[in-house]
Amino acid sequence: MKSKVAFWNFLLNGKKNNHSGEWFSEDSSTKDSLSLRVINNRDGSPRWVFPTSLTKPDFLKFYSVVSWRSQIIHSIFSVLFRLGLIGLISKKVKIYYHKQPHFFEWVPENCKEYAFFSGTVGPNQKILTFSRDSEGNKLFSKIAYGKSSNKLINNELAALYFLSKQNVKTFDFPTVVNHSNASLTISELKLGENIEH
Repeated sequence: MKSKVAFWNFLLNGKKNNHSGEWFSEDSSTKDSLSLRVINNRDGSPRWVFPTSLTKPDFLKFYSVVSWRSQIIHSIFSVLFRLGLIGLISKKVKIYYHKQPHFFEWVPENCKEYAFFSGTVGPNQKILTFSRDSEGNKLFSKIAYGKSSNKLINNELAALYFLSKQNVKTFDFPTVVNHSNASLTISELKLGENIEH
């Protein structure tokens, strides 16, 4: 349960130890609200988070289909989403805010199509985001969350910059769209353009 609180604190306030309880309580001075869907891990901590207005099951961009079992789970989630029954496996959460939640910094301005994955627990944990910008470009972001994760993000950034300066023709790699010391946004590989969930 501790990881659940830390995750919401980080998502909404930008710090794991900044209490986020006020985001879930409407009061007379609240200006805006946002409805999210959350699919939890077995321990009750959030796994996937996305707006209720999401039009495609983009949270499945983070789900690796490597076995027949994972293919079945992927298909079930996709069908439930397309039939408007995703509420059977997700929880609806409404947040109220005076200032924009911290996670708005992770997606393009005015973006309505996005999803978050809380990542694998541990020192290298990163929050992953998938979003579509106003031109329809598909973007992935990695946000440092674990104590060692910003080092890995910077290593990946260095590797992508190195590859971009080479005359590579045998394989494709993502383009760096934006970065900071604690985050990296890259384009989706062209190979994925024809793959829809």
